Amino acid sequence: MTYGIRLKLEQEMAHETVTVRHTPADFAVPYRQLGSFLPGNGVGGAGVHWNGMHWRALPADLKMRTTVTEKYGDKWVPEGMLLQDYPLSYTELEPYFDKFEKVCGTSGKAGNLQGNIVKGGNPFEGHAPANIPLRPSSSSILVRCLARRPSRSAITRSAFQRPTARSLIPIPTACNSALVTTAVTVSASAALCTPRPHRKPPFCRC
Repeated sequence: MTYGIRLKLEQEMAHETVTVRHTPADFAVPYRQLGSFLPGNGVGGAGVHWNGMHWRALPADLKMRTTVTEKYGDKWVPEGMLLQDYPLSYTELEPYFDKFEKVCGTSGKAGNLQGNIVKGGNPFEGHAPANIPLRPSSSSILVRCLARRPSRSAITRSAFQRPTARSLIPIPTACNSALVTTAVTVSASAALCTPRPHRKPPFCRC
């Protein structure tokens, strides 16, 4: 109730809000209630809200303009577009990333240790001097199930029509979930035909 309904970890609209106009001719009016956009309250509040997940910025993230112009050319960036490189490089920020991961007790696996790509990590991330402090967390049964079920349904090798009346064409890679499938649509019909388990403590209704 405190966090899920009353949103005590989120920004308090009575203290600090944003304004919105529905048309250019409208007066700006303040948001009174949070919707799908839930900014965290206080420094690091959003980190708590998003289940404590955080990643290092990629080197390309910190030099966005350079990355874009090197790949597509200067003409790709329209005149007046505020696309800039961050004033600090990944190498300069890396010691602070490392310190913060140790302070937080971050779990995971580095994919780039001192320039050497490590299997099981992100090969595209910036270099790290040492591995992440704690080993990667084990995936829950729910996470493993959701990772397995939609994947088989999203990768289509031949045209067919699913019971949900959605026609699919052959696509050798995973399809956009908004267009084809989600974990809910894939498993909903099966779930409706499955008897509900008897609920006992310590389970709770979420």
